[in-house]
Amino acid sequence: MTAITISCICVGGVGLLIALISIPFFAKAMNAKKKCVAHTTGTVIKYKYGGGSNGRSVAPVVEFEVEGEKYRAYRHYRGVISKSVHNLNPDEILGQTDNIMITDKDKFCANISGIYHNYERLGKAKWPLGSSLPVVYNPKQPKQAFVEKVVVLSDIVGIVLVSVGTGFMLLATLMLFLLGVGKDKPEKNYIYNHEEIVSISIEKTSYYSNKLVIQFGEDSISKVEEVICYDDNFNVVDEVEFFIEENNLTISSENALKISGLYIIINVDKEIKVRYLDSDNYAMIVYTWADDIGMMPEGDLDTYYTEEEKQKQEKIEDELEATQAEAFSYIAGTWENDDKTLRMEVKEVEGNRVIEVYKEDGVDTGLPSEIPIDSIYINKDTEPVEVTVYDNVSWGTAYCFYLYNDNTELQYYGSDITLKKVE
Repeated sequence: MTAITISCICVGGVGLLIALISIPFFAKAMNAKKKCVAHTTGTVIKYKYGGGSNGRSVAPVVEFEVEGEKYRAYRHYRGVISKSVHNLNPDEILGQTDNIMITDKDKFCANISGIYHNYERLGKAKWPLGSSLPVVYNPKQPKQAFVEKVVVLSDIVGIVLVSVGTGFMLLATLMLFLLGVGKDKPEKNYIYNHEEIVSISIEKTSYYSNKLVIQFGEDSISKVEEVICYDDNFNVVDEVEFFIEENNLTISSENALKISGLYIIINVDKEIKVRYLDSDNYAMIVYTWADDIGMMPEGDLDTYYTEEEKQKQEKIEDELEATQAEAFSYIAGTWENDDKTLRMEVKEVEGNRVIEVYKEDGVDTGLPSEIPIDSIYINKDTEPVEVTVYDNVSWGTAYCFYLYNDNTELQYYGSDITLKKVE
């Protein structure tokens, strides 16, 4: 979750909390209207004066009787509206009179002129002392009463809170749209139609300004231990973070748009190499562990590498083969011990290098009868010269041979048996 998303959630949460706080105020207003259902008539005995930033007000105070008990109530307002009339014509001013009225929305409205205003006179003109006015009250609690109708300000407070809360939620939505959604819109999308390699495939790659989302095929991978990213020149892209969820591998990086290749370690037995993600197709090699040969590659071996890389690899392989051919030449041939009870033939059979060991009964050599040579290396800087042979049957098994007297005598590791080269 990004910082932008968290900020939007916080702002929206504040708005929701403010909106929820309005519920008791609406409940109070509804409760008053629900309970004040009894009607009677009262007598105007005096006036109540109020004031605010919009002007002053006057309201009739009424006395009424319920079951022999006397109670008082006054006219409530939802607000005050003061209208000042300024006229430069003295004749018209002389003809003007101040007056008050109550709007349909229960707001006190005063039409006034001049500087001084006698609100008591205005109140007496509107509601003369001793006149009758209707009263609505709570029959179970007559002290809760209103003149003419139930008017409460708690619902106004509720409306204000709902409005403020809604404003915060709209602001959070706008922030998410402008700051979040805009950034989460991918700049590039690549959709592939690629066959699975060892049950793994990639369906889509989405490039954003600061992240890369790779959608693997269903059940391809569920967890990842390590991810290394490369650009199109196969240079490592530093400082990346990643997580995988529901077959989607998300990689966050300031250089996300430069990422072209990946090296993904799923576990000790499986690895993935991917290139050309920023194209209409990609090349992928999946390495799985095999006990006899190690990590075995499968997939787009031919298309994964460029022609230049293939040429370099061929050159490396040629140089390696030349090194191994030289090493092989040091031990190639037939070797025997003095009493000819042990013979070792190092030779090529149908293009494959092999060591065959022949011995008479009772001779303990510690060597198998046949050693298929997988790779072979030589160290000429030592005395005696050391040749190391790796077989291709038991992965990683090595045999060391030591050459003496201008490479005419041979011993092998862990043995004091000396073999001489047969001309």
